[in-house]
Amino acid sequence: MLLIYMIIMPPDIKAAEETAVPDNAKITAETVTYEGNKATAKGNAEITHKGTVIKADQIVYDYANRSILANGNVEVTQKNSKLYADQGFYNLESEAAELYNAHGYTSDIEQENKKIDGKLYFWGESIKKDSKSIIINKGIFTTCDCPKPQLHYHIYCDTAEIIPNDKIIARRSKLKLKQKTILNYNRMELSLKKGRQQQELFPKIGTNSNDGWYIKKGFVFDLMGSTAKGTLDWYQKTGFGGGLDYPYSFDDGKGWGRLTWYNLTPSANALVREDLTNNLSVQTIGKKEFFNHTHYNFTKNFYGGFSLGSYDYTYPKTGSSSWSNDSFYFGQSDRNQVYHYSQATTDYNTYSYNTKKFDYAHRLGDNWLIRTGGYYSGYAGNSPSNNSVWRYYSNMEYSNNYLDAVLAYKRTTNDSIYYLDRIPEISLSTKQLSLFNVPVKAAVSAGKYLENPTGLNMSRGSMYLGIEPSSYQLGDSGTFNIAGGVKQTFCDDGSGQYIISGETGFYQKVTNFAAVKANYFYQRPYGYSPFIDDFTPTYNNLAAGVEFFNGDKWKFSLVGGYDYHFDSKMSMIGVLEMKPSEKFNWTLGANYNIDSHNIPNVTSQLSWDLGNKIKLEHWALYDTLNNRFTYQDIGLSKETHDFFGKLIYRSQQKEIWLQFYLKAFPEAPVYINPSPERSIARPRGF
Repeated sequence: MLLIYMIIMPPDIKAAEETAVPDNAKITAETVTYEGNKATAKGNAEITHKGTVIKADQIVYDYANRSILANGNVEVTQKNSKLYADQGFYNLESEAAELYNAHGYTSDIEQENKKIDGKLYFWGESIKKDSKSIIINKGIFTTCDCPKPQLHYHIYCDTAEIIPNDKIIARRSKLKLKQKTILNYNRMELSLKKGRQQQELFPKIGTNSNDGWYIKKGFVFDLMGSTAKGTLDWYQKTGFGGGLDYPYSFDDGKGWGRLTWYNLTPSANALVREDLTNNLSVQTIGKKEFFNHTHYNFTKNFYGGFSLGSYDYTYPKTGSSSWSNDSFYFGQSDRNQVYHYSQATTDYNTYSYNTKKFDYAHRLGDNWLIRTGGYYSGYAGNSPSNNSVWRYYSNMEYSNNYLDAVLAYKRTTNDSIYYLDRIPEISLSTKQLSLFNVPVKAAVSAGKYLENPTGLNMSRGSMYLGIEPSSYQLGDSGTFNIAGGVKQTFCDDGSGQYIISGETGFYQKVTNFAAVKANYFYQRPYGYSPFIDDFTPTYNNLAAGVEFFNGDKWKFSLVGGYDYHFDSKMSMIGVLEMKPSEKFNWTLGANYNIDSHNIPNVTSQLSWDLGNKIKLEHWALYDTLNNRFTYQDIGLSKETHDFFGKLIYRSQQKEIWLQFYLKAFPEAPVYINPSPERSIARPRGF
C-alpha cells in the first residue's frame, strides 16, 4: 500500500508559465502538442519527477488546474513498486486522485516490523485518494505470485481504506483459499504502524492439563474514534472468557489513556486439582480484571492523570480474593525544570496501602542540576502502623565530559525499617579516562551515614581505582579480556575494608581444528566495615576448556573449573554440536559432577529440515537422578508459498499449541525452548 501513497501523491509541483513543464519534471513522448493551458504527450508518453515514472499512451498536463490525466496502458513505477491502470487522474493542488481498473505490486510493505516475504499484489475497480486516505473499491490483496485465476489465497473486500503509515481497514472481507471462502470478516484491520495491535486472522487452538482444549480469538474494531482489541476465549475445563484492550485519545491528542477489562466465567466442571510434589495445587477458576489509566496535557508543559483498577479471583471451595487500587498524579516539565507528584492507594479486604511521592529537578546551566523530593509508604487498618515511613532526599549534581559529582542528602523517619541515610555524602567519579590506551575509572566518596535499625551513626569514606572491561586481539586467532579494580573504605570507628577484584580471560585457536579458553574471576575483601551495604562476597575461581571442530560440520567443547575459595571442583560441561548438512543440526550436552561421579542431566536440541519446507524440532532435558524428562518438546512446522503452520507438543506440561498464519501478516512465532537464540546446553562463555 505504500506504493499507492507515493505514486499518486508526488511532491508538490509549481504551476509553470504557458507551455513550460513543471519544475524538476521531465516529459517525453513521440509527439507533444500544446493547446491553451494544456500540454498533451502521445506515443510512449512518460513523465518523470523525483524518482516517480508515469507512462501511458497519452499524458495531459493542465497548467491551470495543476492536474495530470493519463490514458491507456498507464504504468507508474517507484523504487520496488509498480501500478498499472486503464486511466489515472491526479490534482496537484487538492491531492485528489482517481485510478480505474488498477492493479499492481509492491515489496515495500512491513507488518509488525517484519518485511513481507516477496511482494504484495493488489487489484481494484477504482482507487480514490484525498489528502488523508486512499479508498479502494472491489479490492483484492495477496502475496501469492501465481496468475490471478490460480492464486493460492487472496483477501477480497468491498472497500478498503488505507491510511498511509497507519493502517488498512477492509470492510465486508473474505479470506479465500483458491476460490473457496474460509473466513468472513465484516471489518478487518491490518496495522502499518509500529507497536499497533494486529488483528488475528485465525483463532489460537491448543490444550493443556489445566484448561483442557481451548480456542482463543482476537478481533479489532472502531470504538469512539480509536481502535480497540477484543478477545473471546473458550476453555474446556475452565469456562468462557472475554476481554477488551482499548487505547484511546481525545481532545486532538492532548488526552490519552488505556482501558483493559477481562472476565472469565467458570464452567460447571472448572474445579481442577493437581498433585505437584505432594502439595495440593488448586487452580483459579474465576477472574474479573479492570484497569483504566487516563493522562491529559493541560498545557504544553503541565500534565496530570489518574488510574483505577479492580481485581477479583475465585478459587474452588476456598472463597475469593479481591482488591482495588487508585492513583493520580500531576506535574510540569520544561527544558530547565521538572516536578512530579503522585499518590496511590491499594485497598485489600482488611487494610490499605498508601504511597505518596514528590520529585523536583532544576537545571542550572549546562553542567549543574538540583534534585529534591520525598517518598511516603505505609499501611492502614488492621496492619501494624509502625511500617509507615517517610524518606526525603536532596542532590546537587555536576557533570561534564570527564567527571560526575554528586552531593547527596537523604533522611528517613522510621528507625524500625532498614535504611542507610546520607547526611550528607559527596562522591566524584571519572569517565573517558585512559592510561596507556587502557580505559580506567577513579572514584572517591565521603560523608556521614546513619543506618537503622542497627543504630550506626558515623562518617565513612571510600576510594576506587579500576580498569574498565577491555578486549585485545592476540594475533589473528585469539582475544584477551581484562577488568578489575581496588577499593578502600574507611569508617571513623577505626574500621576499614580493602577490596581487590579482577577478571581475565583469553580465547586462542591453536590449530585449524582446536582452541583453548580460560576465564579467571577473583574478588576478596580484607578488613571489616560495620555497614551492611559494604558487605562484599568473596570468590576465586577458574574456568577453562577446550574446543575441537571441523569447520561448521561439528564442534565438541569441554569446560571445567575449580573454586579456590571453597576448595571445590566445578562440574564439567560437555557439548557436542553436529551439522552434517544445512538441513540438520543436533546439539547434545551433559554435566558431569566430579565429586559424586555422576551425570545429573543431559540435554538435546535438534532441528531437521525434512524437505518440502517441513521442519522437525526437538528439545529435551533429562534428569538422570530422578530418571525422568524435565522438559520434552516436539515441534513440527510446514511452510508453503503463502502460509506458515506449526504444531507443538510439550509432553511434561501436557500442552499442545497450534499456530497458523499468513506469511504476509506474520505473528510472533512459538518456540519449543526458552531461548531460541542460544542452546541452553552451551557452556557460558563458549
